[in-house]
Amino acid sequence: MAFHTGDPVAFFKTWDPNNERWEELKLHPEWSFSDRSKYPPLETLFAQVNYVFKKFTKIQFVAVHVAGYSENLKEVGTWLDNIPNLSIDTAARIGELGKHPAQEGHDFFNKYQDHIMFGTDMQFWEGCDVQGAGPCKDFNLEENRNFYNIHWRYLQTRDKQFDHPTPIQGNWKIDGIGLQTPALKKIYWDNAYRFYKLDRFGVV
Repeated sequence: MAFHTGDPVAFFKTWDPNNERWEELKLHPEWSFSDRSKYPPLETLFAQVNYVFKKFTKIQFVAVHVAGYSENLKEVGTWLDNIPNLSIDTAARIGELGKHPAQEGHDFFNKYQDHIMFGTDMQFWEGCDVQGAGPCKDFNLEENRNFYNIHWRYLQTRDKQFDHPTPIQGNWKIDGIGLQTPALKKIYWDNAYRFYKLDRFGVV
């Protein structure tokens, strides 16, 4: 079962030009949760959803977007350590992941390689496509190929200071973490195959 809990930390901060996701929030103002009179803090949301994960131990959960807390890999690691039925995916969070020191990212992915699934949040609509966060437009083949190449570059190389795949999410560069083939195979394919029981559908 997939859970989307919370959103980037910046969405819970004041929405002004100093917010690192200012451009994204201008495109989607309804994504701002900075009004404390209307929305609970992220910490409350995480406590509530982790209670659900721990209560229903026979259900396998995937907490999408790095469990909604890609800014804090140490905390996400604590959840993965304490909740055996929890996995995460990387969808729309390569930008945030790449802000961490490369060795920290490498160690996190290596340690939890059995509980991480590759994801992009790329969406194909009738009139346009979305690469992770917007805007919705008609991307050409080369643009779509570049979008995926950046994901692979982050996971597979130790390249430094290159553009992340969703520039509207913030103006910064990222560093690759250079995972080895066994971990990559799990993250790209094996974990999702097992989690979604794709063998039932004859997928090989």
